[in-house]
Amino acid sequence: MVSIRHATEQQQSPNNSQVEVENPEAYTYDGEVIAKAEEMGKPGLVEITAREDCFIFRVESTLARSAKDIVEAGLRWLSNKCKDLSQRAGETIAAEEAM
Repeated sequence: MVSIRHATEQQQSPNNSQVEVENPEAYTYDGEVIAKAEEMGKPGLVEITAREDCFIFRVESTLARSAKDIVEAGLRWLSNKCKDLSQRAGETIAAEEAM
């Protein structure tokens, strides 16, 4: 069961009464709520949107390394890949400009 709570006053828009899922990991969107609202003759009553300012990920470990170490290593790897991509993009642009 997914518990919900009304958004706090700071989270609510002034013309709206919003509800927020307390545990987003426990909720899987399936459209059932929207379909039920339409069935009740209230299309558009419910709108479900994902938050775009955060994400959830889970780290599993065999305890050989801590979750913190795994995340830090992953971030270092990602950072190195971004640097490599940036360097290659710069080289490609320079080569195209030289033509």
